[in-house]
Amino acid sequence: IIAACGEIIKQKIATEVNSSKCFSVLADETMDIPTVEQLTLCVRYVKKFENNSNNFSVTDYRICVHFLQFTPVTSTKGKNLAEAILYGLEECLIDKHFLRGQGYDEAASMSGKFRGEHCVSHSLNLALSNAGEVPPIRNCFGIVEKMYAFFNTPKRQLISQKSADSLAPDKAQRQKHKLKQLCPARWIQRHDTVLVMVQLLPAVAAALEEIKSWDDKDSSSNASLLLNSVEHSEVIISLLCSEKLLGYSLVLSKFLQTVNIDLVSVVNLASNVESAICQIRENSKEEFSKIFRNANSIAESLSVTITMPRITKKQINRSSIPADSAEMYYRRSIFIPWLDSFLANITERFCKHKNIPKGFMCLLPSSSLPSEQEREQFLNIATFYQEDLDCNN
Repeated sequence: IIAACGEIIKQKIATEVNSSKCFSVLADETMDIPTVEQLTLCVRYVKKFENNSNNFSVTDYRICVHFLQFTPVTSTKGKNLAEAILYGLEECLIDKHFLRGQGYDEAASMSGKFRGEHCVSHSLNLALSNAGEVPPIRNCFGIVEKMYAFFNTPKRQLISQKSADSLAPDKAQRQKHKLKQLCPARWIQRHDTVLVMVQLLPAVAAALEEIKSWDDKDSSSNASLLLNSVEHSEVIISLLCSEKLLGYSLVLSKFLQTVNIDLVSVVNLASNVESAICQIRENSKEEFSKIFRNANSIAESLSVTITMPRITKKQINRSSIPADSAEMYYRRSIFIPWLDSFLANITERFCKHKNIPKGFMCLLPSSSLPSEQEREQFLNIATFYQEDLDCNN
């Protein structure tokens, strides 16, 4: 009886979806208790309602979201999930030719270069992840992660806390006591992690200096290795560059977590972030000069000096960029590649698609007479949806 009721409900939903001539598919994959991967399939569409009251007929349109079914999957690869989604729609007798929108969560499975389709928050995470593949930045994040793991014990954490208290005895000046874990997926949390690491760097270095004299062989050797890492010029510069850039992406990342946002607002904010990063890129010399002064200040507190590595004619394992000074070297080898990589990714995943969603705003103009720009935007969506509009001109 339950199965029969389910079939009747699915038939009713399929009829409504097909009559709407336009729908979005929503899918997410998770593992159930018997450890079978289940794909949840939902549809989103506009339903027409006719309200008859007092001899008046009023037409109302509402957005409906309905669950269709669970589909077991044997592989979570993007291609296999796509085939499972199409099979699920066909099984429910929904015409896939009316599919106009897609909403997925599975960032890992949907991260293919050509077959990727993500929610916008995951798109930002992927943009930052790809940008973070610049070797010095990637290595810096690895050190931050190891640093958290090392101090994530009561005894070592106590030493770190005492160091922080001694460097900032006034509670008003004391900002943080404990390092934060570097989240592998949520880049909105990475900014906080990097910020805390920068704030606690002198205290962490002092704690490592004390721990490396312990009798415990593992603790002392690991502390010595980590101390050499955090005192390295490349790590200090990478930390401060990450703090600078992630501060701009943090605004966009938080906005993507809010409720009832539209794609136009997202694209506009992404364009603003892109413009801000472009401005930094154009003034990279002045912007990095501020970072470098801060790096020198931190290095001085650690009793080290910011220096550039030895330049060789042929280098395989690290950058061998010609430079006249340490500031020029790190600007060219870390800061500019970090900026360029982030700009390329955010443009590809956000800003290239801004013409289509902006065109919809022309249907709800702020003034009675559309501007020339609004006319062009409207022509863009008219061309894009030419088959749906069923017009030749």
